[in-house]
Amino acid sequence: MLLRDHVELFRGLDMNFTDDRNVLPYRTYSYTLSVCNSAGCTESSTVTVATAQGIPEDILAPVVAVVNATSISVTVQSPGQPNGQVQLYTVLVSNLTQTYSMSSPQTVLITGLKPFTSYNVMVKVCTQAGCADSPTVMVTTAEAAPEGVTEPKVIIISSMLVKLFWRPPTVMNGQLSGYRLLLLDAGIETEAYSGMDLNTTVANLIPGHTYGFVVEASTRGGSTRSAQTDATLPTSTPGSVPPPHIVSVLSSSQIFIAWFALTPSEGTIDQYRVLLNIGQETEIQKSVGIALSTVISGLKPYTMYEVRLQACLQMVPDGCSTSEGVFNRTFEAPPSGQPAPLLTALDIKHCPDKLAGTS
Repeated sequence: MLLRDHVELFRGLDMNFTDDRNVLPYRTYSYTLSVCNSAGCTESSTVTVATAQGIPEDILAPVVAVVNATSISVTVQSPGQPNGQVQLYTVLVSNLTQTYSMSSPQTVLITGLKPFTSYNVMVKVCTQAGCADSPTVMVTTAEAAPEGVTEPKVIIISSMLVKLFWRPPTVMNGQLSGYRLLLLDAGIETEAYSGMDLNTTVANLIPGHTYGFVVEASTRGGSTRSAQTDATLPTSTPGSVPPPHIVSVLSSSQIFIAWFALTPSEGTIDQYRVLLNIGQETEIQKSVGIALSTVISGLKPYTMYEVRLQACLQMVPDGCSTSEGVFNRTFEAPPSGQPAPLLTALDIKHCPDKLAGTS
């Protein structure tokens, strides 16, 4: 009769026995053998044996906390079943080449992360026998103030009215909560607009006066202001400028634009300009002198364009008025930039056909 830790494992006449009943790694077990006949039983001395180390089990997920927009803390925990002597804990963070290793559970500060970005964090636990991974924890860093806020573009509509355009920040660093347009006049700052749009109109300005304009973009992590744009209003401009009466798409890259001659009471027009998509990446400006039509080329296929007409007075610095916009979209064009297909060679074995008449 064979006993392990005083619990019977085997009874019989065989001379060997393999113990595979719930044997765990990195454990010590005691075995005793009893031999019996009709006269009684005799018990052997105790034999003690230790099992080898195994791969850790029951790896606990790390405890991850957001510190700020670029840092997180990761607390490593001991495995539920080490199955040996743990030699190394390694913290792995997605999209980071750097790893963080330690010989015992502790808290590590991970820096240099991107604001408002999700990361997967896991821990690898290793014994002499091998390694096991913890469950993955996803964490999102905090928001930060936007980056790359560019100054607004000012379009003079009349001597008392301007329209301003701006672009989104190049790096948002969070969820946009809104824009503010600030008007600066003689050191006094006034909020001219607050909202989510990328343009606004500012009215009731003083002819001949110089104003500063600044855009502020905000997230829950903070606000960032652009550089200041200064604009001096003309002392006089043409009256209301009507939009072009013809905005006709000719192709995927050309638009024909025509307008009526203006004879304002304020003076003589000596320059017309055509403005497309003011304030956007696709912005185009073209001066045409006193011509009453033009063709704009080099446009992007299947793109919406807002077309405005600007008329300028002779001998009046910046004495221009701008019309409202007319929208039209260029035609489609065949796709471009199609890369060549990717080919993968397969291991193909070629067996020549048997020669005719052979077997």
